[in-house]
Amino acid sequence: MRRYKFLKKDALYAALNRLRAALLAAEDGHDVENIMLAVLSHDERIKIGRRIEIAEMIRDGVGYDEIRQQMQVGKGTIANVVSKLEKYPDGYNLINRRI
Repeated sequence: MRRYKFLKKDALYAALNRLRAALLAAEDGHDVENIMLAVLSHDERIKIGRRIEIAEMIRDGVGYDEIRQQMQVGKGTIANVVSKLEKYPDGYNLINRRI
């Protein structure tokens, strides 16, 4: 959020609502792929995928040091994923059901 602190609340919510609408537009995996390619950069897609991988490793009981070594990420990245996993477990549960 720091990067977008200049946005007023209405503009922020409008952007997030557009993202929700884009995700809900998908009817199948092909649609999801098309939406991802249309709105996310290659870097953004990789970052999101790696966060999901890290969350899976955490849920599997893999320790920070092993995650850092395997995924080549910092402690801060892992801590951020842990925080999100604790705060929003339902989101990761939905992802895991599809995987």
